[in-house]
Amino acid sequence: MTQRNKLILLVGEVAIPILGYFFWSWNLYFIFLFMFLDLLSYNVLFWFKYKKINAFRAVQTTKIPFKQLATLLILSGIIFVGYTYLFNKIQGTNFAQEMINFFFYKDMGFSQGYILLPLIVVSAYMSYKTEFVLLGKFTQLTVKQLNSEYVRNNLAGIVLLVVLGLLELLNISNSAVYFYVGMGIYTVYAFTRQK
Repeated sequence: MTQRNKLILLVGEVAIPILGYFFWSWNLYFIFLFMFLDLLSYNVLFWFKYKKINAFRAVQTTKIPFKQLATLLILSGIIFVGYTYLFNKIQGTNFAQEMINFFFYKDMGFSQGYILLPLIVVSAYMSYKTEFVLLGKFTQLTVKQLNSEYVRNNLAGIVLLVVLGLLELLNISNSAVYFYVGMGIYTVYAFTRQK
């Protein structure tokens, strides 16, 4: 993938949460839900990548990689529960209502969920097809390297959660501070993921 394409992907990944915060009145939990759904879509694609690498290496596999699946469930659970607790405490909101509000939030006359959810899925799938399949990344990666990439992506969410948790422990509950710190860490993560 060329540097220009990587830069376009990076700007696209970072632009939506920034636009949401400044122009669409998204709160911190809305931004978290968007990023969490994005991460979840990439985690689901892990299975397709796993199968593609094994097919290329002529390794027959019908089993689900249970260690990776358990790691996915544990990390996703920690990320979801941790951010939900933290942001609901800061904003004083109810997470179930916030999820409904996120999906049905109207800015231009229609609910954003009908646009964002397909956008997240299509974006992850296109990244898989263009970077992983068309450029032949599956011929260069081993399953072990794929596992490392997968864990690293999820640990970035844990690191961000720990940093935001430390801000909460220091009684810094200004949502703007959380936004700027969070977007800074997310931008660094997105930039290093594109390398």
